[in-house]
Amino acid sequence: MRLRKWTAAALSALLAWLGYSCSKEEEGMDDVPLMYGTPTFDYRVMGKVTDEKGTPIPGIQVITARYAGDEKGQLDGPLVDPVDTVYTDAKGEFAMDYRKNIFYARFTDVDGEENGGEFQTETRYLEDLPRKQTKKGDGWYMGAFEVTANQRLRPKQKD
Repeated sequence: MRLRKWTAAALSALLAWLGYSCSKEEEGMDDVPLMYGTPTFDYRVMGKVTDEKGTPIPGIQVITARYAGDEKGQLDGPLVDPVDTVYTDAKGEFAMDYRKNIFYARFTDVDGEENGGEFQTETRYLEDLPRKQTKKGDGWYMGAFEVTANQRLRPKQKD
């Protein structure tokens, strides 16, 4: 009897050490693959920043981040987990490439009157914009996606 308990304990320890577990299979779960790791994809955010008349604005700072404010409706809060910063070119265009999903883009006039006047800062929630898949994925790589975030900035209010 003692030998049987010792053998059972040793085998249990060996199986646990090897990473096996004993569990009752749930109904309908036999076709769910077990996967470890994180899927990856390429993500491109691009767009054009213009004034209310449609004139391109160069030199606008575009910061992308994973979170802004406390929730979706409050876009004027601080950016949390900023990912990248770029500036619009002479045509008002910008583009950024990532390996993770980006949820917000903040557009800030950092040069004052220099490029067509002073403009109000705007934050854009990118999840509402359509995504276009540009490359199919395979396995853990989910493919490449693009989102176009064109933004019109309003003139800054004079105090």
